[in-house]
Amino acid sequence: MTAPTVSVVIVSHGRPASLGICLTGVGQIDYPNFEIVIVADQSGIDAVNAHALGDQVKLVLFDEMNISAARNAGADDVLRDFSQGSIRKWMRTHPGHRSFTVLRHPLARAHAAFCHHILQTGEGCFREIRATLRKVHNLPIPEKGAEPETDPTYDLAANKAAFLSWLHFLEGNLSSQTAVRVDGAWASQLTLLQGMANFGVPDMILREGRLRGDLAALAGQLGLTSMPEPIAITDKYASRLAKIYGPDVEEAAREACQRDYLAFGFRNWRPN
Repeated sequence: MTAPTVSVVIVSHGRPASLGICLTGVGQIDYPNFEIVIVADQSGIDAVNAHALGDQVKLVLFDEMNISAARNAGADDVLRDFSQGSIRKWMRTHPGHRSFTVLRHPLARAHAAFCHHILQTGEGCFREIRATLRKVHNLPIPEKGAEPETDPTYDLAANKAAFLSWLHFLEGNLSSQTAVRVDGAWASQLTLLQGMANFGVPDMILREGRLRGDLAALAGQLGLTSMPEPIAITDKYASRLAKIYGPDVEEAAREACQRDYLAFGFRNWRPN
């Protein structure tokens, strides 16, 4: 039987010499099918590039002094290339595995999609959809990206008006009443779970707002006494949403995302 692929994630910060010694040792592992993922600051990356094994490892540049976040960054690099076939292979070779998915409050999710994919024009922006929303659906956002906290011509009041317009668009889009595609970033989470079920149903459905406690419970079920610390901030746009939130925003979100509110029993959004 082919040995399952094993990923070795090494985290280092400010210790390039020690990292080189560690890489030499790991490179002598007597196992036929493993990869090495190194998460390090620039000095560590430079040391690995100069190492004899430098061209055989995956590199993740990470300058922050936060070991839990660095480990998560390494895990992201390990998992992002999975396909259905490779996941099934992993499942067959890991009996007793558990699976879960994480729900986000529908309002927070719609807001994050708006901020990341529509409002700003940098990496992650859906430029064609953005242009269509401005020209066809009259979404009141500036031609160029804006930061409502600091932009004098697009302040928080203007951002609230634009977000309410976005929610009105979503109400039609999620009901298949627009020509714009329903992207996974804002599709109903119920719909996504139904699609996921064609491959496999997760053991647990967790909530973003109580993620640490839910993951601790899962770890306990597996007999584990420790677990990686979840990232501290899962929604980087939450503070912006708190500044524009009100009953009108909540009502508009319930109209747009009613399937998720109903299916999962979400209450009104509250800032953490």
